[in-house]
Amino acid sequence: MSPLEIQSALTDIRMTNSEVAKSIKLAGLVGALFSERGWEMITVGGSAIEAYTAGQYMSGDIDLCGKIGVPPARIRADVMAALGATGGPRSFQINDRWVDILGQVERMTKAPYQSIQTPYGRVTLMPVEELLVDRIFTSEYPQANDEAKACAEKLMAVCISGNVAIDWAEAAKMAASKEYGISKEFTKFRDTIAKKLSTSLENEQRKDNTDLGRMDKSSQGPSLDI
Repeated sequence: MSPLEIQSALTDIRMTNSEVAKSIKLAGLVGALFSERGWEMITVGGSAIEAYTAGQYMSGDIDLCGKIGVPPARIRADVMAALGATGGPRSFQINDRWVDILGQVERMTKAPYQSIQTPYGRVTLMPVEELLVDRIFTSEYPQANDEAKACAEKLMAVCISGNVAIDWAEAAKMAASKEYGISKEFTKFRDTIAKKLSTSLENEQRKDNTDLGRMDKSSQGPSLDI
């Protein structure tokens, strides 16, 4: 990618109104520059959850891990220099976003990575199964954590609703592993969110039916102020 193309991409990202779209585009651009140098990067943690939930959960930064190994300091510096970033050696600021280059990605399941194609490169996301189980675990251990719980609820909801593909068997297997040991908690958490979503849908349908009934009783129909 040429310097002119990079600057054009940075300008577009800076002008993007959606905060989640801005982060995803920047992750794609950063990932593309590392890829040109032979390093595949994975978006992890809250950054990946932000993408999966389409911004219902906001991380505020971009966390990247190397898929195999970690880019050395010289490579990190070259990529970030091309982007006009400040900071380092692992945490950099680009425009109004912080990009953290962490260690090699750690994963427990065979669930596949998921990806988003941006105008500037592909964003590869940590498997949703890993993120979901980890957040449910963190919401209860070592102590109750309301922030982690709220995050897990949003991620579970998009999975149950079908907006994000998930291998439930693989997630349950990870939850039951010696690493986490939260099989019962995982099942209870999923059932609770599923019930909430079902109740919410029933309430919406009931409201819609009530509104339609009111419209039927009106001789003139609804009045629209356009």
